[in-house]
Amino acid sequence: MKNPKKYASELENKITVFNEQTNYKFMTTVVMFTLNSVKENEYAGYLLADSVLVGEVV
Repeated sequence: MKNPKKYASELENKITVFNEQTNYKFMTTVVMFTLNSVKENEYAGYLLADSVLVGEVV
């Protein structure tokens, strides 16, 4: 499992790069599609807009 702090930093960087490369001026939200639920921690609260279990979609 990745270090949550490092992974949060990577996600923030990906959002920044996406916004810069696409000139997107609006709010970018992160939604995770997972096989298991997302572990709630201090980073999930402010980074993730939502999480969806794959089993709920299929």
